[in-house]
Amino acid sequence: MIQKDVLDRLRYESEGPGIDFKRAQYQLLSKEEDKKSELLKDVLAMANSWRQGDGPAYILIGFQDRAPSPAEVVGLDVHLDDAQLQQFIGSKVKPKLDFSYEEFEYEGKAVGVISIPKQKRPFYVEKSYGRVHSNVVYVRRGSSTAEADPFEIANMRDSDLGRHSSSEVSLRLLDVCGKPLGGEYGPARTAWDFGDISSLPLLKSRHSSFSISLGICNSEYWRELATFIQQKDGAALTRIELHNASCVALTHCKLEVVAFLAGEEVSVLQDFELEPRPSANDLFVGLNLSEQQRRTAMRKELPMEVVGGRNTAVWRIDKLLPGESLTCPHALALFPKVSGDIQIQARFLAADQRPVTFEPSLRVQVENAVADFERLRDLESELEPE
Repeated sequence: MIQKDVLDRLRYESEGPGIDFKRAQYQLLSKEEDKKSELLKDVLAMANSWRQGDGPAYILIGFQDRAPSPAEVVGLDVHLDDAQLQQFIGSKVKPKLDFSYEEFEYEGKAVGVISIPKQKRPFYVEKSYGRVHSNVVYVRRGSSTAEADPFEIANMRDSDLGRHSSSEVSLRLLDVCGKPLGGEYGPARTAWDFGDISSLPLLKSRHSSFSISLGICNSEYWRELATFIQQKDGAALTRIELHNASCVALTHCKLEVVAFLAGEEVSVLQDFELEPRPSANDLFVGLNLSEQQRRTAMRKELPMEVVGGRNTAVWRIDKLLPGESLTCPHALALFPKVSGDIQIQARFLAADQRPVTFEPSLRVQVENAVADFERLRDLESELEPE
């Protein structure tokens, strides 16, 4: 039986592979399969999830997620019948899944907890039911549910059968100063829409025809400035820290990172790829040779690769010693288009180790703004002097 102190602790955790908050009770008695299948899908995803440690996964019902604040206790008017729940899940899920449902009075309100211990995976249904499809393995990715790919399913079997040695690696998201972000990105970002940037006017010399003849005037200035402002105001910058808590050195390591928000892939750049503030009067328009060489060298160290059809940031590490923590030397610039939780999917690979997946989330506030050329000129005047 779950204890009150466990509930106290779980309230402060973020939704992820090991915990899910549900404000309202599941509609197990509904006559509509689509509504009843929501419960089935959530239980399958939590049972199949990749999570650290040997503890169970929890679905806390009667709680409203308020991350980074503790979850709000909203309470329930009705409880699930455990016998009916066991029969419903047991008649559909293969292989047999162990879980339990418990009723509690917590802070004066009725709540429910579904506990799902770690066990051999994968779990699935042989016959489609509502929104749950047959022979599909559902997993948790951050605070959402997704379908596992064949690679993940194979690793579930290998991991649960003990075919791979286990590496204890943790991942944290930091701000650019190295402080933990705690699941929320502080300053709101602005997603500027300048329309077709290539249609912005070319810059004419503010001085004389002599400047133009020398090539001092940067004719692409307004277009470069629009891109610079889009990146400066729109980027959510985060650095990644890895910690090796195992007793063995991890070698030939690789971390792959992609990001999603509201089901859409979020654009990711490394911070050294962000455009510098352009100059209107530049004898050498564009990047100089040394800057080009610097970026080329960094791309070899921290490349963007296409992995599984997705544009993926890759960090390669020769060795991560026992007890050692390493922070990626460059920040990732994420470009969300709307407010919400950015779901970061990271996969850590090392020689002779099974893959480890991480799915931290980062809540961001985004203000969308449309700007014409006159507004761009105003934004230029608001920039700090160089």
